[in-house]
Amino acid sequence: DSTVNLVLEMVEAIHTNLDYFICTGDSVVVNDIAYYEAGTYSDTMVSAGGCDSVIFINISQATQKFVILEDTICEGSGFNFGGNVYTESTSFVDTIPSLSGCDSIVQVNLVVLPKYESEVFVSICTGTSYTHDGVVYDMEGVYELSYQSNQGCDSIIHLHIDVVDQINTELVVQNCTGGTFDFNGTTITEAGTYIDTFTSINGCDSIVSLQFELHDIIQTFQNYTICSGDSILINGQVYSEATIFSDTSISIMGCDSVAHHEVVLVSDIALTGGSAVICPGEEVQLSVTVEGDLLGLINWTPKEDLSCSDCLDPIASPPNTTTYEITTMGCLGSEIRAEYQVEVVPLPELSIIQNPGPNGGQEVVLSATTIDPQHNINWYDESGELICANCTSIVQTVLGDQTFVASAANSLGCEVTEEISVSINTENQCDVGSIIASNAMTPNGDGSNDQFQIINSSDAEITLVQVLNRWGETVFESHGIEDLWDGTVRGNPVNPGVYVYMIFGICTEGDFQLVGNVTVIR
Repeated sequence: DSTVNLVLEMVEAIHTNLDYFICTGDSVVVNDIAYYEAGTYSDTMVSAGGCDSVIFINISQATQKFVILEDTICEGSGFNFGGNVYTESTSFVDTIPSLSGCDSIVQVNLVVLPKYESEVFVSICTGTSYTHDGVVYDMEGVYELSYQSNQGCDSIIHLHIDVVDQINTELVVQNCTGGTFDFNGTTITEAGTYIDTFTSINGCDSIVSLQFELHDIIQTFQNYTICSGDSILINGQVYSEATIFSDTSISIMGCDSVAHHEVVLVSDIALTGGSAVICPGEEVQLSVTVEGDLLGLINWTPKEDLSCSDCLDPIASPPNTTTYEITTMGCLGSEIRAEYQVEVVPLPELSIIQNPGPNGGQEVVLSATTIDPQHNINWYDESGELICANCTSIVQTVLGDQTFVASAANSLGCEVTEEISVSINTENQCDVGSIIASNAMTPNGDGSNDQFQIINSSDAEITLVQVLNRWGETVFESHGIEDLWDGTVRGNPVNPGVYVYMIFGICTEGDFQLVGNVTVIR
């Protein structure tokens, strides 16, 4: 017999709860099944023990939010959203992550309210006032009043107060003897002066003084003003010249009426300016010539650096070249113009260099150069005593430390000075004084002195030679003295005149530079 012992073990079913949270439009996959909606779902699976395993799936879903945000700000302020500041009216949509991790859609509608400004014009009579918002104004002017509009923004009112003066009028009335005149409702029958008060169109008092005259002959006077070249029609007659004449007629009252006419001819006004040349820092008196009779003020512009801007002869001290415009009122309000130019000539640009003298030792060559070789250069010692007049370079024997002064003046006399302190180190000096350059050349092709010659009998090495014209432009350049200048630039002969040469080189104690003039003669 075979005995089998069967042991039966009860295994309980497995239950599992799974909780998920998703956003609208998202999904979760469990056991290869995708779930898109919120709810409670279950699924049965087989466990490792062969029993059913039940999964309970709980899905929560967050709804995407859509928010409309409307705001109003005043002009000049800002609206902060998402780290950005907006100052103009706008409408936009932005996406903002919520605390649940789902997006929130926000539509922003921003309105910028303008700053309101208005102009209020008020006329008051002399001695009266105007009250606005509890404030009394009795002076002429423009007042800026600030308020807050019903939207909470600034509102500005520009209040213009115009004070109207009392009008005083003198009225002369002539009539025949026995005639009358109605003066503001009163019949005047006798000659005399009568005063009455009227109200003008501005609402202010208008004082009228009536001079009532009784004559056997009524006379009237009329003046006419015309400009040169114009004409005027009087009683059917054209007048283009200055004249005085009278017309006699019978008035409606039966007495003689004489009309006196005067035509005044205003001549054309002409302004004539001028020009002046000064050095920097100087002043000059300007003047304008006026042809004809001035009808108004003279006006100079620009007004800066002028002693007066409404006179005929101001003193000017402009820092730079300036053209002044002169204006005045012409006939019948036309504007007459002229110009006055003040040219400020710049000071010469002066530079000084030191080179060893031709005999070496304590002898030095001091050379001064300017852009324009025509500038006059004078040399002075440290006591101010003149060493050499109109010299571009000087040779001096220096004992110890000494100071020399060079001055350069242009054709106008504008002067600039430069100082150079000289001390001599007699050790290891090169004899650059043995470098000799031509001071004149005649490039006419005759084989004699046709080129700019440089003779170097010193132990110095010449590395660069340059020739410049009076404007500082380089017309020749060579590295060494093998190439000689033939008096041309880019194949074309240069004009006769003085040119500046500059020789650069290397010596045992360092670099050196020699400067001088060469005259081209044709």
